[in-house]
Amino acid sequence: MVLWARQCLRSVAAARPCGLALAGCHAAGRFGSRQLAAANDLPLLCAATTNVGKLAGALAARMQDNGHAVIEAAGPAAMSQGVKAIIMAKGFVQERGDRPGETLAVVPEKRRNEEGRTFALQVYWAPAVDKSKGVMLKCSALTDNLGLAKAVMMKLRDAPQTQISCMGSVSLSTVLKASLIARKLMVERNLLGRSDFLALVPRTEKLMNEDKEEATHMILTCIKAYQ
Repeated sequence: MVLWARQCLRSVAAARPCGLALAGCHAAGRFGSRQLAAANDLPLLCAATTNVGKLAGALAARMQDNGHAVIEAAGPAAMSQGVKAIIMAKGFVQERGDRPGETLAVVPEKRRNEEGRTFALQVYWAPAVDKSKGVMLKCSALTDNLGLAKAVMMKLRDAPQTQISCMGSVSLSTVLKASLIARKLMVERNLLGRSDFLALVPRTEKLMNEDKEEATHMILTCIKAYQ
C-alpha cells in the first residue's frame, strides 16, 4: 500500500505553491491566495468501505500535482475515512521530504449531488501549526453541534487557534459540522471576513481517557484561514 502511494508521488510533476494563509502561522509566510475549489472540480469519492491507503495515495498525488483536492463523502463513516486519508497522505509527502514546514488543512463544505446531500472535504497546503498551542476542546458522540460551534467561536475570538479532540466517526462528523456553524457565527459577529474560512488540521495522538487508559484520539486544530 505504501509502495503504491510512493509510486503515485513519483509519477506527478513538482508541486506548485497553492494554499491558505492561516492566522498565527508565520514561519512559512503567506501563501498565494486562491478561491476555494469550484463546485465542479472533480472530487475523490470516499465511502465507508473505501481503502484509506489507496485514497491517501491518490490524494497525495493530486496535492503534489494541483496543490489542492476535494474528497466527497456522505455520512459519518465516509467522512472519517476521508480525514484518515488526509493524515496518511501528509505522511507520504513528509516521507519524501517534500513541502517542509507545511501541512494539509481541510475546509469542510456541504454540497448536493445527484444522490442527495454530501460533504466535501476541500484539502489545501498550509503552514504547519504549533501542536502545543490552543485550548483542547473535547467532542463525543453526544456533543451538540451548536454548543461545540459556540465554544470554538469563543476560543478563536481571543486566540489564533484551538484544538478539538474526538474519537469515532460520529464525533468527528460533529467537529466538521460544528466548524461550519462556528464560521457562520463568527461572520455574523464580524469576527471573520465573509470570504474567510475555518480550516482544520487533523492528526492522531495517544491521550489518556477518563479510565486512565491510553487511547488514540483524532485531534483537529481549528484555525482562521484567510483567502
